[in-house]
Amino acid sequence: MSNWIQYTSRTLTLFFDLQESKELEKELTEHVNKEVTDYKRIRGGIIFRKEMPRNSVGKLVRKRMRDWAKEQK
Repeated sequence: MSNWIQYTSRTLTLFFDLQESKELEKELTEHVNKEVTDYKRIRGGIIFRKEMPRNSVGKLVRKRMRDWAKEQK
């Protein structure tokens, strides 16, 4: 709980390994926002990519994903 304040300024952005679709984006946003509490709602949008960035171990490279989210805005 002590780290909670540190993360409140970030917005939730979803990344999907699918082909882009405005209908799917709208449907997913509506569904998630209806099901979760206010602070978990999607405010950063949804980003569709063909591949997710991974390091040599296979973990997602979150820094690159944050950069994508900044570019989209």
